[in-house]
Amino acid sequence: MSVKSLRKPLEQFVRFNLVGLVNTGIDFLIFTLLLSLGFFALGAQSISYVAGTVNSYFMNKHLTFKHDEGQRRSGFDLAQFTKFIVINLVVLGCSLPILHLLIQQVGLHPIWAKVIITCFTVCINFFASRKWVFKSEKHEHVKEM
Repeated sequence: MSVKSLRKPLEQFVRFNLVGLVNTGIDFLIFTLLLSLGFFALGAQSISYVAGTVNSYFMNKHLTFKHDEGQRRSGFDLAQFTKFIVINLVVLGCSLPILHLLIQQVGLHPIWAKVIITCFTVCINFFASRKWVFKSEKHEHVKEM
């Protein structure tokens, strides 16, 4: 694999992580707010994760995985959005029992448990988004990362 063929995936990964910082900020802000309002960690995680996910879809669609430089896909793509939601529901479904385990069994503070979970979910979300949700039909014959 050449350096040139790695450029686009690496640029996308950097953009994905920058978008992810915004989404994580939204997620953690809502999570922390809900905890302070008396929500249990699993309920707060579910609500905050959904808020971050919705923001993530729109930012990644228009910033990270746009297919032609300078040209954004216009309109709402229900199939694409559905795939994005499926991935994030699977990730959420996996993260909740691990969050519970880290808090109840390991004794971590909910914020630290969420930090650990977030590290794992970022990689899963990137690869699933890149290879399934925002896959470019134009470039699907090209082997990438």
